[in-house]
Amino acid sequence: MDTRKRKITGLLLCLLSLIILGTALMAGGDEPNDTFGESLFSIDREGIHRLDPQTGSQEVIFSTSGMYMVQFIMAPSEALIAVLITEPGFTPPGAVDYSVFPRNHMEIIDTSGIVLAKLDADVRKFAWSPDGTKIAYIAGTYYEGGIEFITTGVGVFDIASSQTSAINKDFPHKALNGYTGGEFKINWARHDGNIYLEDMDHFGGAYCYDPDAGRSMPLARQGIDFSPDGTYYRETQDPEGGPRQGTHIFLTATDENITDRLIKRFGPDWDRVSLSWVFDRGNCLHVIRQSNTSVKVKEHWYEWPVVVNVLYDVERDSVVREITWPISRWTAGPDKLVLEKDGKFEILTYEDVYGK
Repeated sequence: MDTRKRKITGLLLCLLSLIILGTALMAGGDEPNDTFGESLFSIDREGIHRLDPQTGSQEVIFSTSGMYMVQFIMAPSEALIAVLITEPGFTPPGAVDYSVFPRNHMEIIDTSGIVLAKLDADVRKFAWSPDGTKIAYIAGTYYEGGIEFITTGVGVFDIASSQTSAINKDFPHKALNGYTGGEFKINWARHDGNIYLEDMDHFGGAYCYDPDAGRSMPLARQGIDFSPDGTYYRETQDPEGGPRQGTHIFLTATDENITDRLIKRFGPDWDRVSLSWVFDRGNCLHVIRQSNTSVKVKEHWYEWPVVVNVLYDVERDSVVREITWPISRWTAGPDKLVLEKDGKFEILTYEDVYGK
C-alpha cells in the first residue's frame, strides 16, 4: 500500500512539473521583445508619455496647460522623474524683445504622473544624486539677444522635504555668482558622491563640491563627464582656444589621453562621433559615428551614409556589442539603452552586455 502511494505521489509530482514547465514555455513564447513588462517613457512639448511595450498602448501621464516640456531625466532608482518645464515669455505687439522672459521650473513626478515636489527656480541644468533623493541644479535667466545668461543660483534640492540649499557661494567663479556667464555642465558623480561643475564658455574652469564637507575646490583640468566607476572622464576641447570641439577621453588618475586609440578604431572624422557613457557601472561608451562613402548606381555616384553604432569598453579597448537596431526615443531608465525596430523593443543593461 505504501509503495502504491509513493508511485501515485511521484506521478502527481511529475504531472505538476510538466504543467509548470508548459506554463513557463507558453509565457516565454517566441516574442523578441526583451522588456520584461517594463514601462517606457518619452517626452514632447505637450507632456510625458508612458508606453506599455507588450501591448503598444500609451498614455499621457503628465502635462501642464500653457507650458512646454523641455527635458526629463529619470532618477537612478527609476521611481521618480524630474521634468523641466518652460513658461513662455511675452513680447508686446510690434516689439522684438521680451518684456517678460521665458522662465523654467521643475516638477518631480512618480511613474504614474503624480506630482511629489516642485522646485520654483529658473532651472537650466540639473543632475540627480546617485541615490535618487536629491537634485543638484544651476538656475538663471537667459536674456535672449542681449547679455545671454546670468546665473541666479546653484543649489541642491531635497525631494522629500522640498527644501533647497544654495551652494553657489562655495564656488569662487564669477559666472556662478551673478556675472554674465555662458554654458555650464553639472554632474553628481556616482563614483565619489561629489558634485562637479564645468564652465563651457567664457571663463573656463571646473570645480568639485563635496556635499558632506560643504566645500569646493577647483580642478586642474576641464572635463566632468565621468565613466560610471570614475576611472575615465570625457573632455571637450579646442586646442586653438576658440569654441571647443571634439571629444577627448582621459584616465582620471593620470590624465593620459587615450583618444588616439579611439580615433584609430573609429576613424579620424572625430567631429562626427557621438559618445556617451552607458550603464550603472564599468567603463562602457555608446559610440555612434557617421561617415559618407561614394556609391555608384547606374553610372551615377551618390554619397551614402555609413553608420557605426557600437558599445565600446574603454578599459578593454574592444567593442563588446554591435548595435543593429535603431536607438529608441523611449527610455526605461538612466542606466538602460532602449532599442526599437518594427514596433519591438530591446532593453540593454550591463548584465545583458557583460553577462554578470
